Amino acid sequence: MQIQNSDMARLPVQTVQRAVSAVWRAPDLRCRQMSVFVEDILTGQMRWSAGALALLGLCEQDAPRLSELLPRLLPCGDCTGQAAVAEALSGARPLDAVLAFADPGGALRHVHVRATALRDACGTVVRLSGSVEDVTDVVNADAELEAARCEIVASQRRAAEAQSSKSRFLAVMSHEIRTPLNAILGAIALLKHAGLDDEGSQLIHIAERSGEHLLALLNDLLDLSRIEAGALVLSQTACTPGDIIRSAAEAAGLHARDKGLTLAFAAKGDISARGFCDPTRLRQVAANIIENAVKFTAQGGVRVTLSLRPAPDGQLALTLRVDDSGPGFPEDAERLFQPFEQGDGSITRAHEGAGLGLAICRRLARAMGGDVTVGRSPDGGACVIATVTLAAAPAEAGLVGDGGTGLR
Repeated sequence: MQIQNSDMARLPVQTVQRAVSAVWRAPDLRCRQMSVFVEDILTGQMRWSAGALALLGLCEQDAPRLSELLPRLLPCGDCTGQAAVAEALSGARPLDAVLAFADPGGALRHVHVRATALRDACGTVVRLSGSVEDVTDVVNADAELEAARCEIVASQRRAAEAQSSKSRFLAVMSHEIRTPLNAILGAIALLKHAGLDDEGSQLIHIAERSGEHLLALLNDLLDLSRIEAGALVLSQTACTPGDIIRSAAEAAGLHARDKGLTLAFAAKGDISARGFCDPTRLRQVAANIIENAVKFTAQGGVRVTLSLRPAPDGQLALTLRVDDSGPGFPEDAERLFQPFEQGDGSITRAHEGAGLGLAICRRLARAMGGDVTVGRSPDGGACVIATVTLAAAPAEAGLVGDGGTGLR
């Protein structure tokens, strides 16, 4: 039953005194939350509640005065704590501190001590009153949390170091392998003109194709290692991005004709607009997306749509959309943007690739202020949309072009 203040005023004085006295004596958990003390400075009388005595492991008969107890709870050499206790005992400032002590069983416990001085009409300190609260669990939980936080930070540091080591290893190995591979490809190119018979020419063609595939894989690994290491540097060259995209589409169109596919190119807006970007990386993104569409399409064709429109603050918004009539993406297509992730194994095994193309394209596009997303085309195949933001180039800026032969 809860007793309101108005009810308390109507109770006999003896009843109120007994209720207050019960709070002082009761050692149960609810009253331990009210572990309080009062010290009369003038008489030296000290009163501890039953909860406070139980918490501190004291007996009522030999319970010390506050001025005797508080210094015992301070670590040796804790000058700041000693000064705070002295100020509280003198009434200069209230005490609000977490102190530690060893209980009768030798276990370390932590208590939150609050003490305030009461003064008489003349300003003399006549009484100290306050409370003690067991915060051992809170302090231990904070310590465990801090230890866990330190472990997480250390784990993150170790993971970053491991990632950096992996990126450096990939970069070094890519360079070391690419050098002799270029020499091999050069020798193969010379052998093509050595007057070999049909069988020898076929073997040379196979060796050249395999070498080019391996070189493309090494280039992808090198790009990925640079991106993950934060070492990718994009140039800002004045160019005609529409010509670069068209040229990439024309190159893929040759492969499409070899497979009996159609490749259509459509433009929206003024694709002759000029802007600043990294033309090599822009072509890499476009070529990878369009070539992938051709590679994974067995029948039908590929449609490339390029949009280049003005954007705020003197920018150009480039959008490249590639739709195909192939098998499309799996439901969890987002995972394909992770390095070395591929779609259905039965499909990818029929096509060369290491699962790096989309991962690299998205990272490059985001570095150029855009993104790469995937979906489903109207024909049920795959749809890939790449966006890039470019700064518009003035008319007098020198341009890097990338012309083509035209699409059919």
